[in-house]
Amino acid sequence: MPTWLASPTSPALRWATWSASSLAGSRELLVGVDVGGTKVALLVVDGLGQVLAQTSAPTALGGPGHTIRGIISAIEEALTAAEARPDEVAAIGVGIPGRVDPRTG
Repeated sequence: MPTWLASPTSPALRWATWSASSLAGSRELLVGVDVGGTKVALLVVDGLGQVLAQTSAPTALGGPGHTIRGIISAIEEALTAAEARPDEVAAIGVGIPGRVDPRTG
């Protein structure tokens, strides 16, 4: 296992050991974002893992700023589909393709 993943302060390790049961019964939501070359796929779930919305949108190309704005817009659309507000989101996980330096993350 890479040392950056096994580190006690590793975000990946903290996420893996974080218990969704701590959200059970609350309206704190989790948003998953998968950014690809052609589309952004999103999933909104509650603290029990129940899917509230599953959406996708074309990936906005044309530069980093344009892409980030497109991701934010896609998140807003997914929250609307889930009938949720931004202040109900406890965490957002984003997967983006690309190289990762194992020493610096």
